Amino acid sequence: MSSKKQNGSKIDRSADQAKALFQDALKHQQVGDLQAAIEGYNKALRIDPSAPDALNNLGVALRANGQREAAVVAYERLLSFHPTKASTLVNLGNVLRELGRFDDCTSAFLKALALEPKARGALYGLGLVSRDCNQLEESLSYFERALEDFPDDPDLNWDRAQTLLRMGDYESGFEAYEWRWKLERSAPRKFDKPEWDGSALNGRTLFLYGEQGFGDAIQFARFIPELAKAHSTEVILEVRPELVRLLEGQLSGIKQVVARGDDLPEYDCHLPLMSVPRILKAALDDVPNEPYLKPKSGLVSIQSAPEGALNIGLAWAGSPTQANDRNRTFALNDLLPLLQLPQCKFYSLQKGDAAAEIDSLGISHAISPVGPILRDFADTSAVIEKLDLVITADTSVAHLTGAMGKPVWIALSVFHDWRYDAEGSISGWYPQAKVFRQETAGDWTRTFHSMATNLASWPSK
Repeated sequence: MSSKKQNGSKIDRSADQAKALFQDALKHQQVGDLQAAIEGYNKALRIDPSAPDALNNLGVALRANGQREAAVVAYERLLSFHPTKASTLVNLGNVLRELGRFDDCTSAFLKALALEPKARGALYGLGLVSRDCNQLEESLSYFERALEDFPDDPDLNWDRAQTLLRMGDYESGFEAYEWRWKLERSAPRKFDKPEWDGSALNGRTLFLYGEQGFGDAIQFARFIPELAKAHSTEVILEVRPELVRLLEGQLSGIKQVVARGDDLPEYDCHLPLMSVPRILKAALDDVPNEPYLKPKSGLVSIQSAPEGALNIGLAWAGSPTQANDRNRTFALNDLLPLLQLPQCKFYSLQKGDAAAEIDSLGISHAISPVGPILRDFADTSAVIEKLDLVITADTSVAHLTGAMGKPVWIALSVFHDWRYDAEGSISGWYPQAKVFRQETAGDWTRTFHSMATNLASWPSK
C-alpha cells in the first residue's frame, strides 16, 4: 500500500473517531451530564480543532456549567475559523454579558446584527445589555424592533415589560407583565373558578395567590386594602407557609390568609397577586409606600442597643433557586469592612447554608447569629423591630424591612430587576431604603467600602 493511501486511511479513521466522540459528547449533553460532554467535545477537538459543531456545543456546555471564561475561548476559536457566523456572535455576546463585559458584549451583538439585520438573538441581547447599562430607551427600541418579526415571542415580550417597568411606565409595564404566563418556566395554575377581569365583584370573594418569591408577596400585599375597598370585596390571600403568621391580621380587606398547599375555602374568582397593579391601573405615583406591616411576636428577642451604639441586622444570601441569585448574593467575607466598626453590634438574619459562613470565617465574636432559629417571617419581623438598621442583599429581608418602615441598606448587583429604577433607587416602594449599587459586575469591594464609610458617619442614637 502506498504512503498516500496509508495517510488517507489515517485521516479517514481520525475523522470517524472525531465524529464518534462528538456524538457521544452530544448524548451526554442532552441528558444533562455537562462535565462528560465537555470532556468529550475536547477529545473530538484535539483531533479536529476547527470542527464548528464541537466548538459551538462546547461553548454552550461550558456556559451552562458556569465556566463562562472558558466558553468565551470556545466561541472566539470558532469565530477565528468561521468569522461570519451570526449565531456564534450572539452566543459570545450572551456569555460576555453574564461576565459583565458589557462593551465587548455589545460589540458582538452589533457584529451579528450587521451580518443578519433581523437576527432575533442579536436584537434581544442588545435590549438586555442596554437595560443593564441603564440605556432604557435603547433597550425598549431593540425589543420592539425584534417584536416586529416575532410579535408573539414570550421572552421578548416579557423583557420588554421589564424595561417598561424599569422606566417607570407602570401602566404599560404591568399590562405587558402578563406575558410571564407564556414563559416555559411559569405555567399558570389551573382553577375551577374564573379569573377576575376587574369587573364589579358586588361582594363576591376574591382569591389572591402569591406566585413568586417571599419578597414579591410582601411587596405586592400593599395593594390589597385599596383593591378590596375599591371593588367591595373580601380577599382570601394564599402565600407560602413562612409568610402566613406575618400577614395575618395586618391588612384591611383580607378575610383569611392561607398557606400554599392547604385546602382552600370557598371563593368566587381568582387572580395572581402580582396582577393586582394591572387591574388597578396603578402608575408609579399610585404605589402606596407608607409602612404597612407591623412586627409580630417571635421566639427571638434582642435588647435595644445602648446609647451611642447601633444594632444592625445582616443578610447576604437569598434563595439559591432564584433566577438571579448568583448575581444578587454576595459572600459574608464581602461584609468584613463593616464589622470593623466598634460602635455597631451585628446580628445575622441569614438562614440556610450561607449562615455557616460566620463560623468558617472565624468571626462569630462579631456577629450574633439569630437566623437559624427564626421559624418564619413573623419571627424575623420581631427581630427587625429591635434593629436600628438592616443591611442586606436584594432579598425578602429587604422587602420586609422596607414594608415595616425601618431603615434598610441594600447592596445591589449591576444585574437587577425592574423594581429599582434607572438610578438604582427603590424609594418609590420603600422610602427608607438606601441602595448601594455595584459599579462593576461581580465586584462588591467598592460597594461595601462605600457602605462602611456611610455607616461610620451614620447618626448614632
